Amino acid sequence: MTVVLDRYQYKAENEELYRQHGEINARYEAVLEELKQTKSDVAAGEEFLRYFTEMSGPIKKFNELYWDKLLDKMIVDEGKELTAVFIGGYRVNIK
Repeated sequence: MTVVLDRYQYKAENEELYRQHGEINARYEAVLEELKQTKSDVAAGEEFLRYFTEMSGPIKKFNELYWDKLLDKMIVDEGKELTAVFIGGYRVNIK
């Protein structure tokens, strides 16, 4: 079967395919970046767990990486009281 295409129709269809390709390629790149970040987060989490599993005794030195992995947020109250909220929801009030 032979179909005759108008050159303007062909150009419009071709431009639409290029546009779709650009959108798909942008999404593909975004997914690759998300995957890269997820792998990085997993590696950091594994290192975090390994550190605490191998640890014997109390923590003696502050480590910012582990603090970031433990703490979800800090809440500052109007009365200048701090509340540390850890991952999992555990709260500690700091006066």
